[in-house]
Amino acid sequence: MWLCPKCCNIQLAYQAPRKDWEDEKVYEILDEMEEKEGCSLNNATFNYLLKFSEKPEEVPGVLERVEKNCCNMSCDTYNLILRLYMKWDHEERVRHMWDEIEKSGLGPDQ
Repeated sequence: MWLCPKCCNIQLAYQAPRKDWEDEKVYEILDEMEEKEGCSLNNATFNYLLKFSEKPEEVPGVLERVEKNCCNMSCDTYNLILRLYMKWDHEERVRHMWDEIEKSGLGPDQ
């Protein structure tokens, strides 16, 4: 599949929420984006993946890709992760993420 560098995130945003697509397809697009020059991954890319995560076990894999692609976490990303962990009633991970936010020097309302 060929991806236009200018529309990579748009295509991922369109495909991520589709229930008829398997996670494999979304990650195929992501893998191809990582391989293409000029098709950089950014917070928007990872926020799409996080937003459509269905369970807490999916978050660490996304965060590994954030780190692998040298993408700094934004306040929006931290807040999204906090909301997801609260939705999943995962108190331990909420506390851990809160600590990570404080270590980064960011705050939940910034």
